[in-house]
Amino acid sequence: MSASGWDGDKMPCLCNDCLRVAMLTRDQVQEQKDDNGIISCVCGGDNGPCWCDGCQDTARRLLAGERSGALLGFQSPGVVSWNVVGGLRS
Repeated sequence: MSASGWDGDKMPCLCNDCLRVAMLTRDQVQEQKDDNGIISCVCGGDNGPCWCDGCQDTARRLLAGERSGALLGFQSPGVVSWNVVGGLRS
């Protein structure tokens, strides 16, 4: 357990721009977020990886192989083209 009281278990954090999943510990989340609480993503988007329960759930579903936009709660109900390295692909 860290000095801040959290353990080192990594949780999935979902970028709300490209849908890349970053596996971060709670300590890493605290260290990497800026003054606005945002963690930057390699995609350069304005909405970097989020660690809220909803984003963690979506990230876990994507990692488990779910590709139905409807079941993932996306506006587009079709099949999502996604991979762990590139996130959402056009």
